[in-house]
Amino acid sequence: MKRLVYTTTWGSFHQTLSELTHPLIQHYAHKHGADFLVVSDRLRVFPDAHASYEDFQLPKFLESWDQVVHLDTDLVIAKDRQVATLLRRRADTLAATR
Repeated sequence: MKRLVYTTTWGSFHQTLSELTHPLIQHYAHKHGADFLVVSDRLRVFPDAHASYEDFQLPKFLESWDQVVHLDTDLVIAKDRQVATLLRRRADTLAATR
């Protein structure tokens, strides 16, 4: 069974945020046997619409993957407290809880 975890990212704020979160999301995806895909400016289908419209690409993704999940770029997946504590220290950028 082929699985996909995808997220959407564009703009300078989300690009900076993604440098912190995408490695964690990618690790989560690979841990669960899923591919990881970032829908960025070059993969957008609805560039003039709100970012949430990119979820309408889901049927296209289901042509190649059996299971698909969308996780927001600002989502932090942290297994251990040390990572969560480290991210909390950067409160100007994001917050994390355990």
